[in-house]
Amino acid sequence: MAYILNTCVYENTFKKFLMEGEFTNKDEVLADMDEPMGEKISSLSGVHNTTTCKAFVTTTTAGRVLVAVFDIWGEFHKCYCGNGVRDLVAKKCFGGSNISFVTSTQYGELQVRMYVANRQFGTDLKNQKEHKEALIVNLETLCEG
Repeated sequence: MAYILNTCVYENTFKKFLMEGEFTNKDEVLADMDEPMGEKISSLSGVHNTTTCKAFVTTTTAGRVLVAVFDIWGEFHKCYCGNGVRDLVAKKCFGGSNISFVTSTQYGELQVRMYVANRQFGTDLKNQKEHKEALIVNLETLCEG
C-alpha cells in the first residue's frame, strides 16, 4: 500500500543539497514526473509498471533548480541540482499544468517533464496553485537566452 509523506520530509531532503547561505524561493511544488534519464525507479516486476515518479521541485536564491525524485512510495531516490534552464514550456491542462524544461545537473543534462495539479496538500504548501505559478515565473528567470 502506497503512502504519502508529509511535505516537511521533502523540504528536509532539499536542505541536504542547499549550499551555505542558499535558500529555496518558497516555490516548491510536488509533481508527477517522467522518470529521469531512463531510470526505472517506480517499477516492481509483475506488480507495478509505470514511467512516472513523484518529484519535489524548487528554485533557489543561488539561481539553481532542485529536482528531488521519489519512488511511488515516497522513498527518496536522487536530487538533481540544475544550473540554468532552457526549452521551458508550461501549458495549462485539465486540473493543473504540464511543465517541461532542460537543465544541466551534476549527472549531466536532464529533460524534466512533469504534471503539477491545482490542489492543496499538507500544511506548509497549502496553496499549491500559487507555488506552481511562482515556480514557472522563477524558471523563466533562470531560462537561458
